[in-house]
Amino acid sequence: MNKALLYLFFLLLLPTALSAQGKLVVLPESRDQVVFDDLADISKEFRLTITIQNQGDQALNLIWRKSVLSQPLDWLAEISDKNNYYLPETQSNIDPDLNSEESIYLAAGETSEVNFHIFPFGNSGDASYKIEFINETDPDRVIAETQFDYSIQRPVVVGADRASLRLFPNPSTNYIELPYNTIVDHIDVYNTIGRKVVNFKAENGVRYDISTLPTGLYLVSLVNNQGTVIKTLRFFKRTIRP
Repeated sequence: MNKALLYLFFLLLLPTALSAQGKLVVLPESRDQVVFDDLADISKEFRLTITIQNQGDQALNLIWRKSVLSQPLDWLAEISDKNNYYLPETQSNIDPDLNSEESIYLAAGETSEVNFHIFPFGNSGDASYKIEFINETDPDRVIAETQFDYSIQRPVVVGADRASLRLFPNPSTNYIELPYNTIVDHIDVYNTIGRKVVNFKAENGVRYDISTLPTGLYLVSLVNNQGTVIKTLRFFKRTIRP
């Protein structure tokens, strides 16, 4: 068989080979979530559910890897899947040092869940996490991942004063919010050279869309109905990795 025919034969086989690897779909691919809670119960758990589905025609044996990108010092984050519940120090379901050696078996078309359990122990704050999924037959290649920002905040009373005003989530990928208040009329967003890039009419319970802004640092002026800047805040716009 000459080289040209061999190359053609390889191209014809390539779709079959890729299909045999399976196709893993992970939902959500990314998420920014803010939760309000008085945090009086220091044992309270907050849960995020990640759905995984094998859309290929071959079974998968999945390895997951957990990354804590940022998290308050007092928080703990744990993972459970259909096989086990893992302690906070466990970074993967395949870790012989922690007696964790069972991959997630997903038959073709099968769906399962991986749950993220967050324990803030009564402390508000912002965190960012990532989970990567790897097929056990190809341990050096990530086939899917999800990243999410999670913010737990105490409710702010109506008529919040200047000191309580803040932006969340921060950093953010898609939107920013303000606590419920009665003193902000509109919001002006500036880049670091002082150019106004977007502005919003302040409305309680509204998420302000900043998804189209380039990645970088921004200054946000909170302005009252007399046109006076009440407070200037900073936030970092982060772009979701492809």
